[in-house]
Amino acid sequence: MDPCLQKSATNPKSTFELYSDRIVSKFSKYNLNATSHLLPKPTTPTINFDQLKELLLSEDFSRMDEYQQLISGECKFLDKKNDLLGEKVAFSSFTRTGNSLLRKTME
Repeated sequence: MDPCLQKSATNPKSTFELYSDRIVSKFSKYNLNATSHLLPKPTTPTINFDQLKELLLSEDFSRMDEYQQLISGECKFLDKKNDLLGEKVAFSSFTRTGNSLLRKTME
């Protein structure tokens, strides 16, 4: 890519941003490592996997406010209190069955 096309102080009208520039501007609470993976900083919001799992499996509709607070705002990383290394997660769903809600939760 031609650096002249990249958004910068000398070219503020350009809409092209590098991935690393976008990460810095949008996700300042995260670090981008050499392999382009986002990693949490010490101040990054986290969530406990067991609490999230228990909330998602709950059939108590009175906990909907708790759920909304949990997924609202910015992305959260797992707090690493559960070792999920080697685990694979996949989801599939039919149209109009809540897949957007699931994606928002997983984000």
